[in-house]
Amino acid sequence: MADKLTLIRQSLKDSVSDFSISILIDISLFDPQIQDVIRNGQIQKFEVTMELLWKSLKVFLFEMHGIIASSPKQVIRSAFGIDIRNQLSHIYKKSMFDEVYPEAVSYESIFTIVSERI
Repeated sequence: MADKLTLIRQSLKDSVSDFSISILIDISLFDPQIQDVIRNGQIQKFEVTMELLWKSLKVFLFEMHGIIASSPKQVIRSAFGIDIRNQLSHIYKKSMFDEVYPEAVSYESIFTIVSERI
């Protein structure tokens, strides 16, 4: 049976792949309503990937280095200084969503690098 780190590592790689594929879609080819749906799907994939990222890092830090990190924010801040996860969890205004969306998409390379290295 695979260990916890191996299982979560594979889940992260799969999620990163799904997110990466989703952001390759040229949304300019679609009408505004479809663009909105696609972007919402991309953000959902980002959120799932971010969740798996912090959980993977938490397991990695503990199993490989004996470091105990108690919360997603602590793990992510310690590793990257990223606070976007918290912003996305509380988006209620379209203007805020539009502001954060490009930043969320830009994290694809970080997800890929981390999933390959842990």
